[in-house]
Amino acid sequence: MRPRKNPAAIIVFLIVWLFGFAAVDAAVAAIKGDPVRGGKLYAAWDRTTGVDEDALPSGEHPLWVTQTANQQTGIYTWRCSSCHGWDYLGAQGAFGKGRPGYTGFPGVLQTRDLPSKEVRAWLDGSNNRDHNFTEYLGEDDIESLILFLNTQLIELPLIINPETGDSLGNGQLGEDLYKNECKVCHGTDGAKINFGSASTPDFVGNRGDDNPWKVVHWIRFGHQEAIVPTSDQFGWSVIEVADLLAYIQVLPTALLPEPTPPSVEKLDYSNQGDTRSLVFAAVVISLVVIGGVGLASHREKGSLPGKQ
Repeated sequence: MRPRKNPAAIIVFLIVWLFGFAAVDAAVAAIKGDPVRGGKLYAAWDRTTGVDEDALPSGEHPLWVTQTANQQTGIYTWRCSSCHGWDYLGAQGAFGKGRPGYTGFPGVLQTRDLPSKEVRAWLDGSNNRDHNFTEYLGEDDIESLILFLNTQLIELPLIINPETGDSLGNGQLGEDLYKNECKVCHGTDGAKINFGSASTPDFVGNRGDDNPWKVVHWIRFGHQEAIVPTSDQFGWSVIEVADLLAYIQVLPTALLPEPTPPSVEKLDYSNQGDTRSLVFAAVVISLVVIGGVGLASHREKGSLPGKQ
């Protein structure tokens, strides 16, 4: 996908973003969690906390089984991102009906405007007993999620085209960001780290094409299982994150190698028109056959009665 520039959309995004944060209640200031960790918990709390596999919930989330569109199973069904989307819009966004990842569950973007105690009520089971994560998340992690939901959610359709997945940032500006901070790990062409396998490679260029919303989330909050600097650590604005995504989307994508054709012994066709050797061989064979027949006939006649 090629990046598209839309400065007007970016400006609108900044205005909405700033006013959205201004609406957050003052109680957020008293919460001691880490919003960046909250972003990682949103992505995959089971991996972020490093909880033993034996301590993870078994089976599917109780609310997951209320839908039939998405057939994923196991711990995947317990992750915030699985239900509410990497764009935070749930069924109303890029993971809407008819698209991969669709579940029908609502998004969480509206939690930016909710009092922190109301957000907590959605995490501790007060509003819905089947949506209680306190058994698996400690108080610090609950507060980190609250801070993330109250202060870090952005309207991704303003920086990513929801229909095509194209970044609306400037890829030329993003190239400088990539070369300065990302190239050392991912390589000049993005192929230094293979997220897949030798037989099915998966590079950062693939990720930018396949799920740009997830890539933006990783750029902003880091990966839950690796030490990856966040956009805040680099001092990047959300616009610069969009620029970086635009450049990532033009990096080469991993292609499976073409199957190697079976080796065939090379034949020499240079003398295929010369039949002299074939004729000579045929004559020799004919003489041998005729001679053999004549000798056998002579012996047979010599052995008849009266011919002694």
